[in-house]
Amino acid sequence: MNWHETIAHIRSTKDYDELVNAAYLGGDIHANVKRYAASEEFKEILKKIRELHPSATHILDIGSGNGISAAAFSMNGYKVTALEPDPSDSIGAGAIRILKNDLNIHNLEVIENTAENFNSEIEFDIIFARQALHHATELDSFVLNCAKHLKVGGLFIAIRDHVLSEEKDLSAFLESHPLQKFYGGENAFTLNRYETAFTKARLKVIEEIGPLSSVINFHPRTEEDVSLAVKQALASKGLGFISNNTWVQTVTRKYLDTLDKTPGRLYSFITLKEEHS
Repeated sequence: MNWHETIAHIRSTKDYDELVNAAYLGGDIHANVKRYAASEEFKEILKKIRELHPSATHILDIGSGNGISAAAFSMNGYKVTALEPDPSDSIGAGAIRILKNDLNIHNLEVIENTAENFNSEIEFDIIFARQALHHATELDSFVLNCAKHLKVGGLFIAIRDHVLSEEKDLSAFLESHPLQKFYGGENAFTLNRYETAFTKARLKVIEEIGPLSSVINFHPRTEEDVSLAVKQALASKGLGFISNNTWVQTVTRKYLDTLDKTPGRLYSFITLKEEHS
């Protein structure tokens, strides 16, 4: 199966209903966008962008898929260029064009291409990649080309990327991934490998977000779900009496992130371009 066939299959199979819903892959592309734009994940991303780059106006949305992030950014006033190699009307560039037309979005351009092969004279304020970086055919080329198209002072933001503790863990991750057996397109890298790619592209990592540290990564779990899990972890160590303290919660989450060795756990990265690459 290819990616399009895989999504068509899981949409028609009850066992995958929860995954389809959590990944915003339902057949109703308008409902997908509405839910994503209202999600705690997107609200947190928007908050970070407005705090870290308040003057940003133009976003390149890499691996835009069915357009949930591209449309959500556009509806929040940003000029968006959506980059998506899949042409389909269901999960690719065609779907984004349908949303653009149906929602009357004028500040959205759609380009069918990959991050590695994209070439433009335009430099962007923000380059955003949701669950795209770990799919890179060649990670260094992917990141270098993103940096090339980023303004000095701009942000490259890669969210919800799969992380391995060691490269040998890749096979365990692929075996556990629910869609790998259908289309074979999943991948993951070590933290060091991501960080090396950023360094080569002269991108400074200003925030590295672990699995439990932000709703950006722990969606579809809620803040309440994670807070309860942290409280239980503290209680098991006899520290339940301080589990409601915000500082304790934050520190404990970061600590638990360091203990998590699950192959393919999710990390997000916010990087800054300080000089011309």
